[in-house]
Amino acid sequence: DAGSTGSLPKEVIDYLRSHNISVTVQNDGKNTSGSIDDYLKSIGCKFDDQGNATGLNKGQLDVIKGALETDSGRCSDFVTQAQLQIQKTMQSYNVCVSLINSMQSLLAEMNKSIAQNIR
Repeated sequence: DAGSTGSLPKEVIDYLRSHNISVTVQNDGKNTSGSIDDYLKSIGCKFDDQGNATGLNKGQLDVIKGALETDSGRCSDFVTQAQLQIQKTMQSYNVCVSLINSMQSLLAEMNKSIAQNIR
């Protein structure tokens, strides 16, 4: 329903605060970012006795959802970059192990050759 409103749980507000997630709003083609508290104050939000934000319409809730999705995307990008770095490190490690094994084989051949020449 176009006129219906919903509430934003206190836990979501606390999460946005504790992780410093900014809420971006577009007005007249300009993006402005601020804290969840700034956003809720700017829309004249009321709070119930449990600390839940009440009376938010679909558009206002979508703005907050967008902030959470943006942060989620950033976190996913960070994890992907970390996984690529780990993969690169493991490839270097595997090359080193392979080279050490080759060197050990060459040392064994060299020791064998020296031992034969001593006899």
